[in-house]
Amino acid sequence: MQPDSTDSSLPYTVAVTGTIAIIDARARRYRRLVLVVIIALCGAAAWSALQRAWEPLLGLLILPPMFAEFVYADTAAVDRWRRVILDSWVHGRLELDRFREIMRSVPTLPVATIDSMLATLPATGPHSPLGSQQRAVVAATVAYLGARCADRVVTDSGVRMIVVGALIGALGIKSWLPLSGLFISVVFIGAAATTTAIRTRRWTRELETIGETPPSERDAIVRALEALDWHGVSTRTRVRVLDTLR
Repeated sequence: MQPDSTDSSLPYTVAVTGTIAIIDARARRYRRLVLVVIIALCGAAAWSALQRAWEPLLGLLILPPMFAEFVYADTAAVDRWRRVILDSWVHGRLELDRFREIMRSVPTLPVATIDSMLATLPATGPHSPLGSQQRAVVAATVAYLGARCADRVVTDSGVRMIVVGALIGALGIKSWLPLSGLFISVVFIGAAATTTAIRTRRWTRELETIGETPPSERDAIVRALEALDWHGVSTRTRVRVLDTLR
């Protein structure tokens, strides 16, 4: 299933090829993570049994940061892919509905993976096409939300690692001293709040650069964004973003 014109099909070919490459890279990253987890679990358990001590199990503390790195790298990869697709969409080189149709027609792709990726793209039906300015607003907002999701992954993972590390350290040396490290989580959360504020300012400035959208065109923008997969975005953030655009 291909577009008729060779010139018009090129952006779709590039987009499909890039999407398949991203999916393959995500699968390889996941397989590496599974392999490392298996090795770490078996190695720590065997060493602990040989030593008849629980201290070798502390080596499993490497797993939380590895999980966090995997989730962040995976989120960042999808974010980069989404930006490329949206850039082509904003400049009129491809249509998202047509792109979805082509991607879902590829039989070798994992359905759950491709559906989850496509769900992060705005939905624009053929009966409500968006102009270039509307597309720019939607793309900027989707990029902003994607960055917020990545930030949240880093913050949640970082705080969990700090808390778990402090608790295990306290139990390991039977002292309250390692619990003082919990204050680092407060700094971590504060840094995340600052990052969020900076990203929000950049988003609003980008909207200002794009220009004021006529009220009659804002409903289509909101509808396109409401159809997004908002997983990872809080309800409060969702309401604020949509209210800003209305």
